Amino acid sequence: MEYFDKMQTGNQNFFHAQRLNEEGRLKDVLWVDARSRVAYEDFGDAVCFDATYLTNEYELLFANFVGVNHHGKSLLLGCAFVSHEDCDTFARIFRQWLACMNNQAPKSILIDQAAAMRRPLAEVMPNTVHRWCIWHIMSKIHEKLGKCARYQEFVNPLKELVYESFDPEEFQTRWAEFIAEYKLEDNEWLKSLHKDSHMWVPAYMKEFFWAGMKTTQRVESINQFFDSYVNRKTKLHEFPQKYCMALDQRVRDELSADACCSKYLRRLVSGFKVEKKYSKSYTRTTSFKKFKRSVRE
Repeated sequence: MEYFDKMQTGNQNFFHAQRLNEEGRLKDVLWVDARSRVAYEDFGDAVCFDATYLTNEYELLFANFVGVNHHGKSLLLGCAFVSHEDCDTFARIFRQWLACMNNQAPKSILIDQAAAMRRPLAEVMPNTVHRWCIWHIMSKIHEKLGKCARYQEFVNPLKELVYESFDPEEFQTRWAEFIAEYKLEDNEWLKSLHKDSHMWVPAYMKEFFWAGMKTTQRVESINQFFDSYVNRKTKLHEFPQKYCMALDQRVRDELSADACCSKYLRRLVSGFKVEKKYSKSYTRTTSFKKFKRSVRE
């Protein structure tokens, strides 16, 4: 807390808030550095939130808010330590983070399937589109359905109808046919997934902006980055300083990408004026390469 106070003294845009229990011990703490607050103004439309990283000896989870920058790279937009994964804790974290961001909620947010996050998100960000990580759901297919009769026959058709349905109507039709053909009407896991189809099936998400995010792998890439600086044995008082070291490196990486982008001579593949225009405004690493592919096609 002293380190955070020092950070805030040096920069009034540094934000932190903590909560203690009845014995004066830390329950949860949220912090957002000044650079993350500024970055959110440009890259806060689509955000991913995850709380599965680094359960340490203090039994505190390290939770991240992550976005995507103009190079298509993961961007840290806030962090928290939480001791309890319950609705009250997540509601507090979401409210504090939103207040820190001038109450400008993201247009869309990607989370895992944790029930404790769903109600707080609906209450705190009612106008934000919520989406579950499809990878976590699909990775459970064998665990949940592996003992079903004809599993080997239906596992690939199940994946196809989920990933390849063009719109919600097609998905619902194919789902009903699938359930009937393989006699899975009584499977409770499939029932619960179907009830919340709008939370995870790609066919329901096409009209919303996700900055290319479909899974919480964006957060996982941030977690892997932090692995170079912290581990389960890192003391709590050591963490903030190592966090700042990691963030400084992230900033240097982005500046390097900016410099590389400015030097890069973009080769045009068509005579379209729009391609020339976009070559001057898109970054080369992701956006312009994707645009060139669409031009060729």
